[in-house]
Amino acid sequence: MKTLVEAIAVNTTIASPLQSSVTQVPGLAGSAPAATAAGQLMTDIIATVNTGTAPSTTLPSTAWVATELTTAQTTLDTAKATIQSDTIQT
Repeated sequence: MKTLVEAIAVNTTIASPLQSSVTQVPGLAGSAPAATAAGQLMTDIIATVNTGTAPSTTLPSTAWVATELTTAQTTLDTAKATIQSDTIQT
């Protein structure tokens, strides 16, 4: 499955003895990095199914974002529970 996903990402024709009745329709190719990323995601899914343990989350860097925006995000994150309770009143 991982190999298929990686091949599809770069628009490689799949030669499979398992399926020949449906014609493949090529589309726009992705890139080698996209194929690698898709393959890694498949590896993560397989590992999670086999072990029951999800992979760790890696958040993107926000070093390039204006300080005002990251400060606003922190303020909103801190106030999240209050905003929710004030918005949804019983």
